[in-house]
Amino acid sequence: MINHHFGGKKALFDAIIEQFSTDAMSVPLRLIAEPAASKEEFQFKFRMFVSETFEIMIAQREVFQIVSRENDVVLPMRAFREGFLKFVSDAKTAGYVRADAETEMIVGLVLDRLGNQITFAAQVAKGDAENVVTNLDYRKYWLSANIDLILNGLV
Repeated sequence: MINHHFGGKKALFDAIIEQFSTDAMSVPLRLIAEPAASKEEFQFKFRMFVSETFEIMIAQREVFQIVSRENDVVLPMRAFREGFLKFVSDAKTAGYVRADAETEMIVGLVLDRLGNQITFAAQVAKGDAENVVTNLDYRKYWLSANIDLILNGLV
């Protein structure tokens, strides 16, 4: 059936990755498609984007973990990363992000933080009480605390 519908296992794998990267990850990109008109709107859209991205990563964590492991699936995720980078860059140009902040590092920090939490959630959690995958209340707390840290820094 795989050969009939997809032409082989590699083609099936590519179809799964394409579906994940274009369909699932397009939802958060729509939230930041337009530049923010104010600092408050930037922060709101940033929070929504990060939260929605995290929820998708959790809902499809098996696919996300495959995407993270495979070196040759970077290209399908490029549009997602570039969309996020443009949003942060536009906010920096508008003065909503510190002028000395590196936009590439901001984007990398956010995506790495989310990805690592998904990948290692069970290992870093102290039981179910602190597992972002299995505990919705802790997930909300974790997201809020991390977004606040990114937006407001340490001091």
